[in-house]
Amino acid sequence: MVPPPQDPEMQPGSAENDPAHAPLSDAEFPGWGTEKPGDIEGQVDLIDGERVAGWAYDAASPGRRLLIQVSSGSMVEVTVANIERQDLIDAGKGDGRHGFEVRFNTTSNLSDVVHIKVVATGLDLAGSPAQVDMIGLITHASQEKVLECLKSEALIAFLALKGIKKQ
Repeated sequence: MVPPPQDPEMQPGSAENDPAHAPLSDAEFPGWGTEKPGDIEGQVDLIDGERVAGWAYDAASPGRRLLIQVSSGSMVEVTVANIERQDLIDAGKGDGRHGFEVRFNTTSNLSDVVHIKVVATGLDLAGSPAQVDMIGLITHASQEKVLECLKSEALIAFLALKGIKKQ
């Protein structure tokens, strides 16, 4: 399985830089709500403390983009599965523009279980519900602070073993 695309230059929430947050139009997404559960394919490829990513495809209408709902605790996000993925093109899934990614804007309202559903059918995608890696919620800056504290505590413990008091 090819992991979902990542672009460090993209800023979540910006329609200009993030196709998952682009404005919705009836012209681009005709027929929403007419999907049949047996025609929907897809799965959750990644879930961690920062984001959920995967793909959803309507085999009966390969050009249709599906709405995806991600919910955990009191957090509910809806996005469009419209990110192009080479693995989907290679697998013959329409034009390959059926990937999605939702970044968590806040961690305060998350539970440790996330549900990822196709809005039109209300059904979970394969891999949902899923456990959130709560360790992944620690930001890089927090990790640096934790490491600094651990180094300091380790040094104090080492010096204490040697009978030296740190000043």
